[in-house]
Amino acid sequence: FRCMFLNKQDFFIIKTKTIPSPADSKRNFFDIDNPSDFYKVCRKYNFDVPDANIEERFNNQNHFCVVTEDDHFGCWGWYTTSDSDFLVSEINRYSPVPHNATILFHYYTNENRRRQGFYYDLLRFIVSTVEKDYAIIYAYDTNPASSNAIKKVGFEFVGRMNHKSFIQFEKMITKTYQEAPQA
Repeated sequence: FRCMFLNKQDFFIIKTKTIPSPADSKRNFFDIDNPSDFYKVCRKYNFDVPDANIEERFNNQNHFCVVTEDDHFGCWGWYTTSDSDFLVSEINRYSPVPHNATILFHYYTNENRRRQGFYYDLLRFIVSTVEKDYAIIYAYDTNPASSNAIKKVGFEFVGRMNHKSFIQFEKMITKTYQEAPQA
């Protein structure tokens, strides 16, 4: 709870389809759009996703993605395909989603698999396969490992906000979409 109101979020954007998926990877990528497949993958790779209303997320056109290797999960996270408002859970507020953008959110890397490129690979898989033109992701400003992986994939930093500057967040996302970098 304390983190939610003290930390700031750094926001990044990338034009999708500009980054190839890691085709040479020996890792498995799952893009799941329904609860049934979600629970099967969680059971198979023995992990749990805390702090998420799974049914609601899938009903709101969210996808769950995971990268696995050698029968272990490496990293998982979510993205939205909806054009309706998106819940930024870190600040418990809703934001409009630009028409041709997807928002990536709620990522976690297995503690035993950190610093091995799982997060990087997962982001590359997602960015290369989503149907929208742009992808927007955010990370706590206190998490340089996440921000560095995001930038390494090719995302560009577009701004920082906290829970008190929500109106600025909406303006930033709208402006970013309108002025997004061209490939």
